[in-house]
Amino acid sequence: MAKKLTVFLTALAMVALLGASAQAGAKVQLTFWTPYGGALQELYEKIAAEFSRTHPDMEARHLSVPWEGYFQKLATASLSRTAPEWVHLWGNQAITLADMGVALPLDDFLAEDKSVKKEDYYASRWAQFVWNGKVWGLSPGQQIALLYWNKDMFAAAGLDPEKPPSYFEEADAYASRMFKKDAAGKFTSVGFLPLWIWGGFVNYGSLWGGRFLDEKGNITAADPVNVEALQWAIDYYNKYGGVEVVNNFLEGFKGIAQGDFPWLKGQQGMAVNHQWVLNYTATYAPNINYGVGMPLVSRGPGHKGPLVGGDNDIMVKGSRHPKEGWELFKYFHGGEGEFMRHKSWTTASSNVKINSRLRGTLTGYWERPGMWDTFEKALTSGKPIPATPVMSFYEDRLGAEIDFALRGRKTAKDALMEVQRVVQAELDKKLKK
Repeated sequence: MAKKLTVFLTALAMVALLGASAQAGAKVQLTFWTPYGGALQELYEKIAAEFSRTHPDMEARHLSVPWEGYFQKLATASLSRTAPEWVHLWGNQAITLADMGVALPLDDFLAEDKSVKKEDYYASRWAQFVWNGKVWGLSPGQQIALLYWNKDMFAAAGLDPEKPPSYFEEADAYASRMFKKDAAGKFTSVGFLPLWIWGGFVNYGSLWGGRFLDEKGNITAADPVNVEALQWAIDYYNKYGGVEVVNNFLEGFKGIAQGDFPWLKGQQGMAVNHQWVLNYTATYAPNINYGVGMPLVSRGPGHKGPLVGGDNDIMVKGSRHPKEGWELFKYFHGGEGEFMRHKSWTTASSNVKINSRLRGTLTGYWERPGMWDTFEKALTSGKPIPATPVMSFYEDRLGAEIDFALRGRKTAKDALMEVQRVVQAELDKKLKK
């Protein structure tokens, strides 16, 4: 009996040892989501495979999740503790998800891991993720508006093609020479469209020196500078027959992503937009003779600078492996994965160190004289997207009310006062939860 018991215990010990060995040798399975398909999905999967190769104890898996219902799926996964380690979000959504209780603050990771530093990021990009005293995400990239001008249209209008305007007031005079109509009274070219700008009115107002949040996080849509900026745009469009006439001209084009837009057709003298315009120009209109410079600003006082934004990435509360998930997250944010992504996309980063590696590596429009210097100047002078959980709602309300003002249904001040009232009420509801 004693012999049988000894054999049994020995076998049991061996099973336990084999189980422990198998468990010790098993890779930690990590997952991250993006809403991308096609070539971008393939790129993320390639980077995930490289992470798995260089981290033998971990295996990363990318899931392409449709954007429709993305938040609901994420909230459900967070509550059931089956969440991915991190997710990529379109737009300015990190603070919204922090308010929902879905985002995991990064502060503990940042305190323990000194390889990721605030100083490694442009100040405007880091500030976008700071809310309620915590850091709620990072962005692998950025979107920043620069000024593009068509040198041939400048020359044809009798303007110096090497001297673009610096101020909105100057751009008004320049643009007046490039608005052209045919015999039927329809526009054939436009000079400058102030509200057709990346970042919408928040960016436009920031270039005037306007504020959209105060120091306490309250809504300041009706800041006097914002009212002045909107009134200037209303008066500007009215000189050319009103915003409806200009919109009718634009509706004749399919869109810049389809290669059919006034800028790409040589029918737009100036644009203030983000650098994807350069990608589309290189693809669809490589022969346009154009310049790139700092975005327009107003002549008035105050801190005037371009809004710096971009998609958001967050770590998710409820993931099974947050410690290992941090290793995957930082691989894509300041690590080799981020470098691979930007090199493949031919885009610049939010990370200063990554850009120092990309500079001299990226080709195409990045090789234009002064391109990197202009880009760095814009990033370092830029302003962050306001860090508030109602940002998407804020942007929607601005769009609706500004349309009323442009069409003469409300004054500039009344439109922005209504935005301030409604959005502040929405913010107050969230703060009372």
